[in-house]
Amino acid sequence: MLLYQFDDAIGDYQEANASTLKRAQIKQLQHQGLTLTGILAQSLINPLYELDMEGIGQLLQTANSQPDVIRTLVFDEKGRIVHDGEETLPRFGQLMSEPLAFQALQSQAPLTHLEADRLSIAAPISLEKNQLLGGIYIDLSLSQMLKVVRDSKSRLELISRTHIDRNLNSIWMLLLLLGAASILAGLLIAYRLSRPIGRLEKLAQRIGSRDYSAVSHIDRNDEIGSLARTLEKMGQHLQSTTISKEYMDEILHSMRDLLLVTDLAGRITRINRAFSQLSGYTSQQAIGQSIGQIIPYSLDKHSSWTEYLEESHEVSAHECTLQASDGKQVPILLSASMLDPNTGHQGMVLVAQDLTEYRVAQQQIHHLAYYDLVTGLPNRALFIDRLRQAIRSARREQNRMALFFLDLDRFKNINDTLGHEIGDQMLEAVAARLQSHKREEDTIARFGGDEFTLIIPRIEQTDDLITQAERITSLFQQPFNIGGLELFSGTSIGISLYPDDASDAETLIRNADTAMYRSKERRSNGFEFYTDDMNTLATEFMNIEHGLRRALENQAFELRYQPQVDIKTGRLKSVEALLRWRRSEHEILKPDLFLHVLEETGLVIPVGEWVLRQACRQLKAWQQLGVRIERVAVNISPRQFVSPNLAETIAAILKEYQLPASSLELEITESGLMEDMEHTIELLGQLADMGVKLAIDDFGTGYSSLEHLRNFPVQTLKVDRSFIHGMETEQNRAAIVQAIISLANILDLKVVAEGVETKQQQALLEEFGCRIVQGYLYSLPLMAEEIPGVTQHD
Repeated sequence: MLLYQFDDAIGDYQEANASTLKRAQIKQLQHQGLTLTGILAQSLINPLYELDMEGIGQLLQTANSQPDVIRTLVFDEKGRIVHDGEETLPRFGQLMSEPLAFQALQSQAPLTHLEADRLSIAAPISLEKNQLLGGIYIDLSLSQMLKVVRDSKSRLELISRTHIDRNLNSIWMLLLLLGAASILAGLLIAYRLSRPIGRLEKLAQRIGSRDYSAVSHIDRNDEIGSLARTLEKMGQHLQSTTISKEYMDEILHSMRDLLLVTDLAGRITRINRAFSQLSGYTSQQAIGQSIGQIIPYSLDKHSSWTEYLEESHEVSAHECTLQASDGKQVPILLSASMLDPNTGHQGMVLVAQDLTEYRVAQQQIHHLAYYDLVTGLPNRALFIDRLRQAIRSARREQNRMALFFLDLDRFKNINDTLGHEIGDQMLEAVAARLQSHKREEDTIARFGGDEFTLIIPRIEQTDDLITQAERITSLFQQPFNIGGLELFSGTSIGISLYPDDASDAETLIRNADTAMYRSKERRSNGFEFYTDDMNTLATEFMNIEHGLRRALENQAFELRYQPQVDIKTGRLKSVEALLRWRRSEHEILKPDLFLHVLEETGLVIPVGEWVLRQACRQLKAWQQLGVRIERVAVNISPRQFVSPNLAETIAAILKEYQLPASSLELEITESGLMEDMEHTIELLGQLADMGVKLAIDDFGTGYSSLEHLRNFPVQTLKVDRSFIHGMETEQNRAAIVQAIISLANILDLKVVAEGVETKQQQALLEEFGCRIVQGYLYSLPLMAEEIPGVTQHD
């Protein structure tokens, strides 16, 4: 019975230690998880606000690579998944199935939930003005922590079993002695010795119930007295060996966390192996030193760890620094408490965890949050922070400062045609050039996409800004050598000043952006200073953009069709589809009033596809009615021309309406063709192989050469209306038109003259050899239902 009671006591002790260790490990994991979640929530504000899927994915992938992290999810303010860290985004748009996520959104505070195998954490993501953007959800695995607890428990069991085995002989001796005592008692009953034997039995029971200090109060010199003294010594032996120094040392050294014990004066009295390995101090070097020399006190109140603990009783998960023996400072997570004086021990016990790897991960996440991955420059979030600092400094010192907003010209074409890898290398090269020509106090950042910003503090004269802007534009006059290619790109710069144009960061950025767009409209590779009248234009731009986005949804776009007529027979040969926007019931706009907005916003891609589809659908409808029209011509914008999959889109539309490719003619401007020669030749070849007819629109206004014309698989040149207008009275214009028609005839190309409005113009064109014309002389652009009537009156 005594053996079983002793074994139970050791088991209870093991369970208590394992439970305590598990609670401590969970507490530290919870602290680390909340810290990681807080960093990620802050880092995700900008990417989530802009729905930058690449930026969100980079942050989640970094978080998922950290120890113990099972998965991370980012969700919007309605609980719909935005990103799950996977490249294919299999759960995008699905509602979160974890209630903790919705609870965090509702409470707008971080929440945790502990399960058997994981710790879940959810936290909201908000802008400064409490605008809720969504949240982040993290699952942390408890497997490593539970393994540590199991390993520690196993060590305790091994150590305990060793001590049990060590004492088995003593216990069996005790049992033999008890048996001998029983025999002796039987012999002595006759001699009235039952009372001492009863005392011996009670003594054995007390020792079996772990009362190792029990005594028998038997003072005899015979065998009964000898047995009593043997039992008492056995209890004393068990008391000294059951939880011995050796036993405790083995427990402490098996811990992965650092452990220190001090006296009341804060002098170290004991350390474990993990502390020695991290700090470099041996036990002999550390014992006797003040704890403040190795772990400097870093809390606000009091002046030492001892004073703080005497009042507050414990330190819970406090990040501080350990001063190693070689002078290196190691970040640690410290927990500490006072020893219970009722146990006969006084002082402090401190447990710490090495945060070195955690800090490295923290720095990686911080870099991802505030620096651009492609260029290494500060990103938008860090730029805005520095801009606000610069404004505060300028306000305090009563200085002026400037903001340059740069947008690369033609970068979209490079990125779409040559791929994102070349595009990224181009951005790196641009960043390197800008960095090499800035002042030390200036800040250059990548604002997003192909946009860069430059903060210039302490402006003395506006002329200095002009010099700086000219220096930047000159950087783009030389080509960029990327992947064996010579690429050209200019930049358009908008400049706003503090306090002249704005007194806060957001308005300063908006005004510089407005000036940049004005610069882009006027010329490539130039700059403009912000002026108040630009706001009117910017407002109108935004109004048009908003209307165009709704127009596609509300079917507010329409097509008109202008006939192209054979000059000799007067017969309608084909029609050109012309886009119109019904902005209101009584207002219909032509493309020259909104095409620039379509181009800059990228809406020209979906709108252009709508035009192609609608024109082909209408041509098919006319054919089914028996209307004789050879083909329909559709304008392709420069941005649409360099968009991916244009050939595939056209092929799919022709197949949908069962039209031969020759019934579609694409009109592309000279400047659009010359943006990227390699892409142009490849795409034109694909379209020509399909059988699609190709025309160069507004010929004579661009800069194509005869060599280019020879290489382009085009069939038609369209003479720009600016040459036709006035040709009957201006000899130079007539000579240009005649030269273009002669050139086309030499190259065996068809010529279409657009903008013909007078009989004199018609006569000259017929004299020069032009066969196809279009213009108000023949017909205004017509509704689709009016075209059959025109063909009947050829």
